[in-house]
Amino acid sequence: MLHYYRDISLVNRKYPSADEDSFWPALSEKETIYRRYWLGTVGDRWKPATHGETDDYDLERLKAITVMSDLNDRYLVRISFKDPPTELNNHDVVYLLDRDKSSENGTFRIAWEYTDLNESAG
Repeated sequence: MLHYYRDISLVNRKYPSADEDSFWPALSEKETIYRRYWLGTVGDRWKPATHGETDDYDLERLKAITVMSDLNDRYLVRISFKDPPTELNNHDVVYLLDRDKSSENGTFRIAWEYTDLNESAG
């Protein structure tokens, strides 16, 4: 998870604006990162579609990471943020990590993202 956040944040820093010259190259690089870290079975549901807004993937924003396992080769990773919410990240995020059975070394990849945690807790 930290590598995914770091890599997306590096693209955001490389292309700090959302002008026409930056938008498409940044989106292309983010899509390459997306394909590296997300399971292929997810489709395009969480594929990056924005650029040039706040850097919601900046590692400096992270307050805590909690990892839980169901002992079936899957993990839940909850990321909490220390700064005030932004337009895109107004709550904690939980990712489901699953083993990529199509890879030779059984790499873990992101299988789903849960973002409505605080909204449904009330």
